[in-house]
Parts: sequence; structure tokens; C-alpha cells
Amino acid sequence: PYDKTVVPSSPSGGPVTVSLALNLYHMYGLDMRRATVSIHLWLRMSWVDPRLSWEPSDWGGVQSLTFIASPASIEESQIWTPEVELYQAERSTYAMAQKEVIVFANGTTFWSRPGEVPSLCELDGLHDFPFDRVMCKLRFGGWSLPGSLQNVTADPVKPLDDKLTHKATYQEYRVVDGSVTRGVDTFGCCPDP
Repeated sequence: PYDKTVVPSSPSGGPVTVSLALNLYHMYGLDMRRATVSIHLWLRMSWVDPRLSWEPSDWGGVQSLTFIASPASIEESQIWTPEVELYQAERSTYAMAQKEVIVFANGTTFWSRPGEVPSLCELDGLHDFPFDRVMCKLRFGGWSLPGSLQNVTADPVKPLDDKLTHKATYQEYRVVDGSVTRGVDTFGCCPDP
């Protein structure tokens, strides 16, 4: 039987690789005094869970299914989902919208959730306020699952195009660029990265 509390392993037997992508939708605000930024984004993750694969011809040609996923409640989730947090968040990414996970016949999964992410931020680039290009680094990673079980990788950041953001030119701030750097950290409590 399928156990949603057990982390799937990769086909090679190592940690499951979780691909993390951010699509930046809208910037709600930048608070210089509190050093916070609020961004509406689409948090997208994909991974392979071989336990969820099937042969479509055995099931009437079904190529994909959807499952309920609730990162905040393992009881409500129907399948295992990655455990990824924004480290400097004002509130957990678990508070984002609950959306279904799409699972394809080969076990590949795709989970996309929209939500506002308020984050503490070391603001960089404040030299000519209010005409600066301010930079904020967002750090995502596993919270309690170590790198030996879950290998989080990052896709390039994508600011959404004008068709999806409704040409929100009225806003005071906007996202103009994004880049991704992957790092591996260890903490004093735990030797596993």
C-alpha cells in the first residue's frame, strides 16, 4: 500500500529531487522600515514518485490524475508532498492556497500554488530612494527533511508577462528581474545538509 508519510526515493535510490520554480506575479509592497517585501507568486514544485506510476493502457488510457495535497495537514493529503519553506517568511508557505497535485502516468508530479508571500528581507541597493533598484534575496529550502531525503533544486525565476499581470503599471514597485543560486547549508543541530 501507498504510505504518504514516506518520502519517495529516486530511481537510483538516492533522495527525491524536488524542482522548485517561482513565477512572480505581482509586488504588493516594500516596507523599508520593517525591511519586508510582499510578493504574489506561483510556487511550483515537481518531483517523481515511482510509487504513483501506472500503465495507461491498463486503465483505459488515463494519462494523469489529480490528488488532494495539504502541506499543513498530512491527514488531509492523499499523497506525499515536498516540505519546502521560505526561510525568512513572516508566515509559512503552508498558508498558501491548497491546490491539487497533478500526477502523470510515469510518476512525475506537478504542484502549483498561488499566494502572497510576505518576507523579511535584507534590502540591497538603497542609494537613491525612491529611484533605486532594490534587491531582496529569498531563501527557500527544506525545513525538517534533510538533503539525504529531499534534494531541492531551483529553476530560473520567471516574472510573468503583461498578459497575466494585466499590465499592472499603476503599482509603485514591480519585479524587473530574478536569478537563482543554489546553495547547500548545514546547521549545528544536524550534520545532514
